Amino acid sequence: LLFFVFFLPGIVLFINSETIGLSPKDLPIALINLESNCSDENYQTRCETNLLGCYFQQSLNRSNIIDLVSYSNASEASNDSKTAAVRGKIEIPADFSISLLNSSTNSGIHKQIAISLDMSDPQLAMFIKKAITTSLDVFAKDVSTVCK
Repeated sequence: LLFFVFFLPGIVLFINSETIGLSPKDLPIALINLESNCSDENYQTRCETNLLGCYFQQSLNRSNIIDLVSYSNASEASNDSKTAAVRGKIEIPADFSISLLNSSTNSGIHKQIAISLDMSDPQLAMFIKKAITTSLDVFAKDVSTVCK
């Protein structure tokens, strides 16, 4: 009885302090990059305006929260998203770079990155949204640095 009175509150306090407040890590997110497979990594050192999707993918890779799982088609990624094998899906459309560059001149069709998340756990979705937003900031910084 003395154990429960004196030591159990300390154990509970220790467990709570070690587990609550930590950020999740390596949450699997499906990535479908229809613009490029980003196999040629020379774009990291020189300005490649036709590979902006690769710059965004690179900025997502730097996140500790997100673990990108590459897919070649959207249907396979959607199936894995429905079965909870991945926590969400990010699809970079073909010709995304051209579309993004044309958006500054208001000409042509504007293609957007499609993001869908598993909202069954709102707190995890919030962490994923934060990671994506931070990656967008890093993407803008990287592109402006490389493409002076």
